[in-house]
Amino acid sequence: KMQPPNRNSRIDLQELKSQIVKKLGPDGSKQYFFYLHKFLSLKLNKVDFNRLCMRILGRENIPLHNQIICSVLRN
Repeated sequence: KMQPPNRNSRIDLQELKSQIVKKLGPDGSKQYFFYLHKFLSLKLNKVDFNRLCMRILGRENIPLHNQIICSVLRN
């Protein structure tokens, strides 16, 4: 489990990224991070991002995805 961050500490995104790679495999994780980058760069809208990522992630990995999004925003 991840510890709640202190106000000044950054969240280790590398650990979350390695969990995604472990769960999705190299190809799935590459696709996921490609779409995440496009979404965060405003080159992919939320509806399309959700549709594409749900196909890649599956419901069981949504909590991990949410952790990544929250961590990016906090850092």
